[in-house]
Amino acid sequence: MSADTEINIDRRLEKTRTAIVAAFLELLFDRPYGQVTIAAIVERANVGRSTFYEHFTGKDDLLRRGLSGPLSVIASTVRRGTRPADLVDTLKHFRENQRIARVLLQTAARHSFSRVLAAEIETALGDLRPLSRLPASLVAAQIGAALQAAMEPWILSQVPATAETLAEALCLTGRAMAEGLLTY
Repeated sequence: MSADTEINIDRRLEKTRTAIVAAFLELLFDRPYGQVTIAAIVERANVGRSTFYEHFTGKDDLLRRGLSGPLSVIASTVRRGTRPADLVDTLKHFRENQRIARVLLQTAARHSFSRVLAAEIETALGDLRPLSRLPASLVAAQIGAALQAAMEPWILSQVPATAETLAEALCLTGRAMAEGLLTY
């Protein structure tokens, strides 16, 4: 296979993935997360069902992959080297895309948001996990709930603070909780 052929295939795959994600987001604005079906996604994206499953295992996987990048930045607060400035752009992104955030934080998708954040925190804890007698998944879920509780009202413009202030609060919370829970 030539390099040009590989580039064309990569572009087609990316174009298909982008169409699926766009269709999913459009549907989230039209109906509750629980009512978004694979059939509706593939119809809106104008792709086949098998094509969808070549890219994603289901709508939860689609949501997880969309959230894992930005939430991995938030999850990094459990590490000592993370600075509040490292979070500011991601927090501003959530705030600027408040319409999407509202759908994710105030619907059935909220549970998926929490699960993705906890999974990213568990990954970020990395080598520190064996220091605790507590299960890593419990530690990650507890830290994730605290971080989400601080982020959610800010993202939804219910708490007056700058992104920098929230970032500082998240870093302090993430680190303090990780250190406290992992030394137990």
